[in-house]
Amino acid sequence: MADLKYLCALARLSLSDDEAERLEGDINGVLDYVGQIAGAETDGIEPTAHASPVVNVFREDIPSEAFDASLILANAPGLIDGKLFKVPQVMPGTEETP
Repeated sequence: MADLKYLCALARLSLSDDEAERLEGDINGVLDYVGQIAGAETDGIEPTAHASPVVNVFREDIPSEAFDASLILANAPGLIDGKLFKVPQVMPGTEETP
């Protein structure tokens, strides 16, 4: 119980005695289960990061012709210097771009 109260103090949690008792039982149950898993025989089993083989499903990155900037900016509701999208201010107190 002292360890639990110490952990609660570190986490800045306040628990009633009933909550602390119930939580202590839950934590002990988890630790017991982890102990069972730690005792599993793993000799001869190759460590893996995934349960099944993982392959890259992305297409190959092939450069292509760029889009024409004037076509992209044609439907913009507002522009800055004719080449940048004008967007609403996000951070309060910052100066608006001319």
